[in-house]
Amino acid sequence: MEMPNDASPGDTDPRELFDRGLELFTRGAAEESVAALREAFFGNLHIAPLLLGMEVAPDAMAVPGPCGTAEAAREYVRAARPRWQAVPHGLRYLRCLWNDPLVRREIRSYGNLCKSFARAQGNARLAEFAAEREKFTNLRRIRSTEKEILERVRQFRFDLPPPLPRACAVTIASRAADDLAAFLSRVLGFAPAARKADGARVFAFQGLELCVVAGEEESHAGCEIAFRVADFDYYALRLEDEEITPCEASTGLRRERFLVLALPGGLRLRLIGGPPGAEAHS
Repeated sequence: MEMPNDASPGDTDPRELFDRGLELFTRGAAEESVAALREAFFGNLHIAPLLLGMEVAPDAMAVPGPCGTAEAAREYVRAARPRWQAVPHGLRYLRCLWNDPLVRREIRSYGNLCKSFARAQGNARLAEFAAEREKFTNLRRIRSTEKEILERVRQFRFDLPPPLPRACAVTIASRAADDLAAFLSRVLGFAPAARKADGARVFAFQGLELCVVAGEEESHAGCEIAFRVADFDYYALRLEDEEITPCEASTGLRRERFLVLALPGGLRLRLIGGPPGAEAHS
């Protein structure tokens, strides 16, 4: 939803503030840079997300004035992205600040303010908006709430690469989702922990969710998922009780033990035991 853009709150152009924040960052002036960018966020809600590669919805909320619209943000980003990319760690710094918990809270509150003035008409309403906006952009307020943001920003090592991504979920689409979920329950010894809105059955492991969802095509034919299990014998005995025959197996004590199961839809499940312990025979 676009707000009226025939008037301006009378603040500094947010595009200038973004440029100033970047320039101050290159000089190591952290306090001034953070303050400039926080004020810039309130001048245009879309520049930071667009610089960071996020999408802006066609009906996204805008700030009153020609500088606060999504189109103004796109124009700035087209011109300014090379400058941000040329500064080492510039975009990582912007992402760190944009995602800061305190900044996220104040941006949400400011977004609610924009919504309440979305249909503002006349100079009186726009003046009222400007007065309310001043509570967010007031330099004294920004300075008084900046300490904890600066501490978090300074703890972020911009000279280091980001942490390696951590796998958190694998989704399998299957025409036989019910059979696949039931088979996994039999093998693993526990039922799905939850069911998502799309009908996916969720098996929760340590740090990973395996989601089984109904689909028109098998997304996993020929794929193999491997789990390392602490008690290999527990699963080997379960398979005997359930009369499930592995398609591959190595259960000797002198080598790594594993079982490979063929699941509905062409998926393979590999269960790997730990290395042999003191019980191994010489």
